[in-house]
Amino acid sequence: MDEEHQPVTRPSETAKGRIPQNQRGDVSWKSYSDQWKANHGTLLMCFAAGVFLVGVAVLAFQQNRFQAPAFPDAGSIDQANALNQVAASDVPESNTGIQLEIAGAADNTGEIRVAVYATEESFNIPENAIWRQSIPIDADGFAKVRIPRDELPESFAIAAYHDNNSNGSLDRNALGIPTERYGFSNAARGTVGPPSFESAVIEAPVQDGVIELKIW
Repeated sequence: MDEEHQPVTRPSETAKGRIPQNQRGDVSWKSYSDQWKANHGTLLMCFAAGVFLVGVAVLAFQQNRFQAPAFPDAGSIDQANALNQVAASDVPESNTGIQLEIAGAADNTGEIRVAVYATEESFNIPENAIWRQSIPIDADGFAKVRIPRDELPESFAIAAYHDNNSNGSLDRNALGIPTERYGFSNAARGTVGPPSFESAVIEAPVQDGVIELKIW
C-alpha cells in the first residue's frame, strides 16, 4: 500500500489528556490530587465553622453571666444630700477634707453619682454605702467634690457613674451591660461584672489629699 492510502492514526482521547466519561457524560474518576484537595478543603471548612460556633457560644455565655455594677438611685442620693446639708448648716463652712476628682464623663450633661463602701460585705449594695453624693460636671468633663475626712474609714472603695440623662439609674442594654460610663477606685474593672472589693479598695489619703477616679 502506498503512502497516500495509509490510514490516518489519531491520538486517543486519553492521550490528549481528556478524562474518560461514562455513558451519562459525568466524570467517572478524579486524580488523587483532586480528591485530596476536595476532602481536606471540606475538613478545613468544618474546622473553621466549629471554631466560629465555639466562639459565639463563649461570648453568649460571658454576656449572660454579666452582672452590671449597682449604684445608688437618685432618690437615695438626694436624701443623703439633704441630710448632709442639714448637718453642714450647724458648722462653719470649711474647705478641708479629701478632694475626689472624677474624669471621663462623656459631656457635661447630667451628673456624676458617687458611692463609698467601707466593707466587702456592703460593696455594690447601694443602700449600704457610707457616703453618697451627686456631683455636677464642669465644661471639661470633670467632677470634683470634697469628702469630710472623719466620714471615711482608713480603707474603702468608691463607685461612680455618669448619669447622662439624669434618670437616676445606670442605663443598661438588653444584656444588662451598662451603656453609661462608670468606674471604680484603684481603676478596678471586672471582666463580666463589677470588680471585687479587694481590687477596688484604696487607703485614705492624708487630710487635704486628692483621690483621682476615671470612668469609661
